[in-house]
Amino acid sequence: MENPLANLPGEHLEHVLELAGDVIYKTDAAGRITYVNQRVREMLGYKPEQLVGAHYLTLVAPEARSEIFRFYGEQSRRATGRTYREFPAVRADGAEIWVGQHVQVVLEGGQPVGFIGIARDKTEIQHAKGKLAERDARLTLLSRLSAQEGDALERIRDGLRQACTALGLSMGLLSRITGDSYEVRRYWPQDCGLYEGQIFELGDTYCQTTWQDRVVTAIEDAGETHASHPCFEAFGLRTYLGAPVFVGGRLVGTVSLSDPEARSTGFTTADTDFVSLFAQWVGSVLEQSVALDRIRAAEGRMEAIVSTSADGILTCNADGAIVSANPAARRMLQVEHEPVGQDVRLFIPAFLKTEVGGTEAVPAQALRPDGTSFEVELNVSRTEHAGRALLAGIFRDVTERNRHAGQLRRREAALRAFFDGTPFLMGIISLRNGNLVHLSANSAAIEFFGLLKPKSGTAELGGSGEIPQSARWERACGQCLAQRTPVRFETRVRERWLNVTINLIDDAQQGVPRFSYVVEDVTTQHEQADELARRKAEFEAIYRSIPYAAVFADTGRGIVAVNPAFQSIFGYKGDKVIGSEASFLLANPEQPFEPGQSEVRFRRKDGSEFDAEAIRVDVRAADGSTLGSLALIRDVTERNENRERIRMQANILGQVQDAVVVLDHEMRITYWNQGAQALTGYEAEAAEGRLIMRLTPFRWLTADQEQEAINSLLDRGNWKGRLRLRSRSSGVVFVDAVVSLMQDREGEASGMLVVARDVTETVHLERRLRLQARADTLTSLPNRMVLDERIREALVRRDTERQVFALVFIDVDRFKLVNDSLGHAVGDALLQQVAARIRSSLRVGDVVARIGGDEFAVLLNNVENEHQAREAADRLSESLCEPFRVSGKNLPASASMGMVMADFRYKSPDELLRDADTAMYVAKRRARGTCVVFSEAMHEDVSRRFKLESDLAFSIERDQLELYYQPLVNLTNGELTGFEALVRWNHPELGRLSPDEFLPIATERGMLADIDTWVLREAAAQHSAWLMANPRRKGLVMHVNSSSDTVMMPEYGEAVKAAVKDFELPAGALEIEITEHILMENVPEAAKRLKALKRSGVKLAVDDFGTGYSSLNLLHALPVDTVKTDRSLLDPTILEDRGNHILRTIATLTDALGLELVAEGLESELQLRRLQDLGFKVGQGYLFSKPRSAAHSEILLRTPGWVGYWEGAGTEAGDRAAAQPNRQTGGPRRRDSV
Repeated sequence: MENPLANLPGEHLEHVLELAGDVIYKTDAAGRITYVNQRVREMLGYKPEQLVGAHYLTLVAPEARSEIFRFYGEQSRRATGRTYREFPAVRADGAEIWVGQHVQVVLEGGQPVGFIGIARDKTEIQHAKGKLAERDARLTLLSRLSAQEGDALERIRDGLRQACTALGLSMGLLSRITGDSYEVRRYWPQDCGLYEGQIFELGDTYCQTTWQDRVVTAIEDAGETHASHPCFEAFGLRTYLGAPVFVGGRLVGTVSLSDPEARSTGFTTADTDFVSLFAQWVGSVLEQSVALDRIRAAEGRMEAIVSTSADGILTCNADGAIVSANPAARRMLQVEHEPVGQDVRLFIPAFLKTEVGGTEAVPAQALRPDGTSFEVELNVSRTEHAGRALLAGIFRDVTERNRHAGQLRRREAALRAFFDGTPFLMGIISLRNGNLVHLSANSAAIEFFGLLKPKSGTAELGGSGEIPQSARWERACGQCLAQRTPVRFETRVRERWLNVTINLIDDAQQGVPRFSYVVEDVTTQHEQADELARRKAEFEAIYRSIPYAAVFADTGRGIVAVNPAFQSIFGYKGDKVIGSEASFLLANPEQPFEPGQSEVRFRRKDGSEFDAEAIRVDVRAADGSTLGSLALIRDVTERNENRERIRMQANILGQVQDAVVVLDHEMRITYWNQGAQALTGYEAEAAEGRLIMRLTPFRWLTADQEQEAINSLLDRGNWKGRLRLRSRSSGVVFVDAVVSLMQDREGEASGMLVVARDVTETVHLERRLRLQARADTLTSLPNRMVLDERIREALVRRDTERQVFALVFIDVDRFKLVNDSLGHAVGDALLQQVAARIRSSLRVGDVVARIGGDEFAVLLNNVENEHQAREAADRLSESLCEPFRVSGKNLPASASMGMVMADFRYKSPDELLRDADTAMYVAKRRARGTCVVFSEAMHEDVSRRFKLESDLAFSIERDQLELYYQPLVNLTNGELTGFEALVRWNHPELGRLSPDEFLPIATERGMLADIDTWVLREAAAQHSAWLMANPRRKGLVMHVNSSSDTVMMPEYGEAVKAAVKDFELPAGALEIEITEHILMENVPEAAKRLKALKRSGVKLAVDDFGTGYSSLNLLHALPVDTVKTDRSLLDPTILEDRGNHILRTIATLTDALGLELVAEGLESELQLRRLQDLGFKVGQGYLFSKPRSAAHSEILLRTPGWVGYWEGAGTEAGDRAAAQPNRQTGGPRRRDSV
């Protein structure tokens, strides 16, 4: 069908487009908007002219840009017709709306040249869909909650969680209201600060309003409407939605859903309806829970009665089929499970024959499955359960009771036999009319008291026998009657001691009390007790007087007694240890302590341990049985310590390397240790007893030294000094000796102690050090000290004899590269060969010295003019240009040399060395391997360098440093991922200086760490400000360079930690870049420092990776997050060959290690495509943007992806062509404006 608009004139078509109700716009192939109608004002708030030239992604919400960019890019590549997508868009005021957009790709010659977009506002439809979905979700939630089972309160807790989630609130609470307070029953979340059972006053909460009004209460902003409400003041809750909870028609509590944030959108009717329904659900759950609890309680009480009954209970139907059996029945019948369904008569045959409902239990026989039987008493009654008539039988095992009755009869007969046969006097008496009357007595009592057996028809014993001392017996009976407890007493009758026990039987028979008595003859025991008391007194006297700790223990090793000395030795009072196990006194309770004498280690009350001699003997009774053991303990700690001290002193003196000699008052040797033997060559047997002055054929001291030593000994008691001796075994030796005067107990001089240490090697070493102080240890050349002396001598000859001389300063080129790549051993060997070649190239009278490191100086004496001096310097240069053979390798070498002619303006070696050094640096800058003669023009360079050195020290203080920022870009979607901070120096006189001009000076002068720290904090502060102003850029990373020396300093780690904390940077927002060669210098120390940095919350990147310094296999050992490839790998001359292979290897390695990969130096679209093919995700370089100031960088933060790329392609092509790698800054080497 033909398009009706196709034939309209252009101005009419434009009029139609402007009146359209939808936003209509057109783009070119790059996505820039070329036309947009007026509808865009109303829908998106932009003027059409604001959008023309802008990228279409400007209208897309940031979170959807990547997806929309990929989608429309794919449609464009496929040349697809019309497509439709809905997505969030951004208005000019920053608000988001939903649009639905039709897009038609525009083709010319079969190629896409742009597209036409028609967009319509879908926000209201989207909101309506959301509300319907929200309502359905809430209804589904209530249905799901109603279908749940389980514990009521736990179901309610889960319901609170889901209700809060549905309403977007953070805290839910179920409260039970009682009187003027409410109790927390369930709450969510668990860590909200509440706890179950917590009590609040009702007047302090929003619940009071809900409770009083008994309707749903909604508070959308308590700060506006309830600012003075106690709940707002106490808990800070601004949003509240609550409903009353009814159980059985009674108001019992409230459901409260709340949040500390005000609800800007307000609560809808759907919200309040949902909370009302939710409260009804809570009430129904609680009501069901109460009813269920009552039923369970009743069943539980009945079940507890049946289950805990000691009697067996069996229920069966009328036919005898068992319905249930309680645990007691199963236990007595010995069945594991309830015998449900079995015939009850299998267990109690008479069960169905027993009278039902009888009041008395009847005896019966019960049978077990194993055939055994037992006697029971059985009651049977009728009962009903679940509408069924049942018989319930309760039975009790009476087997034991019947058996006990038989045993009781047999025991009574046995007691009667014992009563008559025992030798004790036993009987029953009564008080009648104040007199004692025997009612019964055994044979022994009848004989002792002269009683007659009772006559027929009487109960009392007859006879005239009287109870001796009857008054004592009568008092005892009266006491027993009053106290109703047995009364014991001893009495002496007929030279015998009797022990009498009287006990009340009863006092109910005709009102006359009856008593039983037992009389035992204890005469023998009394005699033994008297003897034992005598012996105990004797033992106590000995026991208390011995100076050793004495411990008596019973057979169970429990302490029975200790003597007074025990407390002084162990520190315990005697009464505090009685009853304790004796082993607790041992330092090791597991240590055996057998009878006999031994040395044992004990522990005192204060925890200290001590050695003791202990004697343990068993104490036996007369019959040989063991009563216990006695231990005597003597503390021998001091004795052992003295022995050990003497032993150790002898051992130490014997083993000490110093010579130790003891002399008596006649100067005879009384002690001679191994150190003295080693020093002099004389053994102890040959030395001891001899005069010290005759042991060797020379005097130890000169006459002056001897007098000085005598004076010192008399004044101070000791003398120290160095002596020169002749050893019998090793010739002349030097010793440092200390001679001390010894005194006896009366303070009189008794001899001397001499301690001498061999210092011969020290003396020789001091001599060698004095010689080496003038020579270089590595090359054996004269050092700077000697060179200064020779220059001063030459200056004197110049002034007095007019002799001309020159000074040449030599620096070995690329020596650091040799050290770093091949190691210090190879570097040292190379310096030794360089020194040898210089020495071999000198004329007679010339002097060469090593200044330090790879620097040498040659003094050319007595040269006629500058020409002759240059010839000598050229010979030196030629000799050093030949390759060196070191460790099997040919090392190409050269040296840069600076020469100065020593005219009359030079007055000191320092002036000559300064200018020669300046000329050498000029040679190094111009062309390595050459010699440059110092001229006055070089003073300008020196002055400029001196000025830079001086001013650089104050650059931070004077706020002259500035950071520029170069963006890092996602190569997939063009989004900005971060910035690299690059330092510039705005010199007040010399203008903006590139880092190449001042960072080397900072390195030499030790100021680089201060600059690195300034860069770190400045970049962190800027990044923090950007993140706060641009919340949608929260994933942005700031990259900061730091030198290897700074990174290895502990202070830098503290600075990083402080920067992250002070500027409140999130974890990973700051990334420290370190150069690759730091990984090779000291891997363990580097790993330690980098891990410390990681703990500060920063990321780590390896910069300039792939330059040949490091080994790829070291990356896994270091805690780095990112690898940045060196820009040299993108050089077009190597990218197609070696660089391509290196980049692919690095990409594979970093992907395997899970590291991020960044390509530096990206300057062309060819490089971009090649990196994308290799899998690189992030790039940095002039293709996207040059380094910018902070103000210009903020524009990139507000710009959609790829804008930096187009800007760079259009304006910086020439800059990119001129840019050179700069390791320290990432910027071009020769651009002061960058």
